[in-house]
Amino acid sequence: MDYLRLAECFYAFLLPGHWLRADTLEVLGENAYQGLPKKVQAVCLPLPRADEEVIRRAYFEHINNLTLYKKYQRMQRKDKDLETVEQHFWWMLIDEGLGEEYRRFLERYLIEFGENWCWEQNIHCSGKPLSSIKWNR
Repeated sequence: MDYLRLAECFYAFLLPGHWLRADTLEVLGENAYQGLPKKVQAVCLPLPRADEEVIRRAYFEHINNLTLYKKYQRMQRKDKDLETVEQHFWWMLIDEGLGEEYRRFLERYLIEFGENWCWEQNIHCSGKPLSSIKWNR
């Protein structure tokens, strides 16, 4: 039985214009999707997009650090440009030594987000995170 390996595509839930080709369980970008025949496009499902602000709030709740969350909120009010907020958010995490922890949290969050969507769409998937996969060398 085929299944969608979420550990291989979870970042697609953060990006606009991505599709799941339901017959092959392949995640496609906008250009690949547009290049498909209309008949094949009909079996493709648009991937939902996870809200990064919701993810960040969940992370601050996860680490239970109100001081850091308030710092982030001040940064958002000051930096109106989304790109600048993104950059300053990562700088803040790195300064606090939380960059890698957030990356792991983001991976788990997006895989769970994908599992929920797959369940709603009746798509078989694996939510095994990348960090638990043993690579043969």
